[in-house]
Amino acid sequence: MWWYGPDATLATLGYAPVGEYLFILVQPWLTALWLAHLTLPSSWPTVDRPIATRAAGLVLAAAIGVGGWVAFGTDSTLYLGAIAAWAAPVLALQWAVGAPQLWARRRLVALGTLVPALYLCLVDRIAIEYGIWVLSERYTTGVHVAGLPVEEAVFFLVTNLFVVQGLVLFRWVLDRRREPASSRTASAVESAFGGS
Repeated sequence: MWWYGPDATLATLGYAPVGEYLFILVQPWLTALWLAHLTLPSSWPTVDRPIATRAAGLVLAAAIGVGGWVAFGTDSTLYLGAIAAWAAPVLALQWAVGAPQLWARRRLVALGTLVPALYLCLVDRIAIEYGIWVLSERYTTGVHVAGLPVEEAVFFLVTNLFVVQGLVLFRWVLDRRREPASSRTASAVESAFGGS
């Protein structure tokens, strides 16, 4: 679906350039540093209908996954379908565990996700323009946003969403562990009957 331009890499490890491995390390680090600059309150609001919110998240993740599988049927949507099918299980897990908490922090999640995603889209756009890598015309839609293939924008959006949601949920778990045991028991009872 994509490959590196001629003489665009300095060294490879296995089949991938060293830069790919570095990107896997740098992207979450970059996104986490950005998120660390945003305010994440340690108190978590009570949310309405937590079971319904989690179910809605699972339904949405399933729809993304089904859409991805359907997109595998056409050459021009193969890359987009692969991204959706690959992202759906991760989103399903995150939303099944913490959809109410993520929804309560939706502005933080959106800002934490969009800023690094936009930065990476810009860098990717420049790399594609300079021929560092090339996307297959056969396996992409041909739709571009400001010169960037839509598939690349979707990739950066979902991968940054994974990181941000994971870090927000990690903070939620830590804050819950710091609560006194009696408060956690009350919260569990509330959660079972419609609280947070």
